[in-house]
Parts: sequence; C-alpha cells; structure tokens
Amino acid sequence: MNSDNAGYTLLEVLIAFAIMAMVLSALIPGQARLQIRSNAADEVFLATDYALSRLDKLGVSEQITSGVQKDLYRDWQVTHIVSEEPFANTDSKVFRIILEIKTRSGRQLAKIETLRIQ
Repeated sequence: MNSDNAGYTLLEVLIAFAIMAMVLSALIPGQARLQIRSNAADEVFLATDYALSRLDKLGVSEQITSGVQKDLYRDWQVTHIVSEEPFANTDSKVFRIILEIKTRSGRQLAKIETLRIQ
C-alpha cells in the first residue's frame, strides 16, 4: 500500500456522516420523550413527598381543625381538607384529612387521604 491510496475518500466520509445523521434523527425524539416522562415522574415523587411531610406535621406542630385550606407551593396548588367524622360514644375526635396537590393546569400529582384520632 502506497501513501497515495491511504485514508478515506470524501465520498466515504460523506456517506458515513449521512448514516450517522439518520441514526441520530431517529434517536433524538425518543430521548426527548424519555426526558419529559422522567421529569414528570420526578415531579410526582416530589409532590407525594411534600404531601406526606405536610401530613406528618399535622397534629404535631399544627393543631387539627376542620376546614379547607388552599395554598401554593412551587408551581402547585395544594388543597388541604379536614372534616370531623362521627365516632362511637367517646371523647375522641376523628378527622378525615385529604391532601391533594395539582399543577396549575389541573393535573393531579398527589392525593393522600387519612384518618387521625385526637
């Protein structure tokens, strides 16, 4: 092999770039969808974690009182509904607590419902 025939021709390089461009054009949209789904799953996880944290505080550092409380956290609408439930002839009170987190567009991220005895 002499030095005149060493290396690739311009045509071979262009064909290799064309093949690489076709492969990348097929992969990139799938990667974008995967990234969007990953971000959505992260947001659901964070919203659920926040909802559980809010429920843990209730009755410990905050007193449980009946009513509806709405507020904003991050980009979320947080709705906190507490209602007193009847309980069999005791002095204890039972509260039904519903904590719901939605995006501003209305997509539900987390909803947790529980009962607490006080």
